[in-house]
Amino acid sequence: MSNWKLSMLAEPVVPSWTSEHDCDTNGAEFQRAILRGFADLKDYPIFSNKHEGFTFEKTFTFKEHGEFFRGALTMASIRYAGDFYELLKRYGTIKVTITKLAKEKE
Repeated sequence: MSNWKLSMLAEPVVPSWTSEHDCDTNGAEFQRAILRGFADLKDYPIFSNKHEGFTFEKTFTFKEHGEFFRGALTMASIRYAGDFYELLKRYGTIKVTITKLAKEKE
């Protein structure tokens, strides 16, 4: 005889946080900090005379990476680090995807 059960997992759905900036200008400091700290790229991907597209994905946890982002708060040139740190602290885990691609100018 089987014992039937209902199992539920309720995961919060929160709005995604997006940011897009040109590579060769200021504005992408936070993306640059993440890539320099965690991406395994042979060339520096932001300021370059030879651009190539890529996609970087990483799941950050507050327990493992919180100190990195808290340290980023002390660097005045890194925008949005405080907002990201607070989100990571609140939710515990955040998956980040950074894509570098060429877009035609309008």
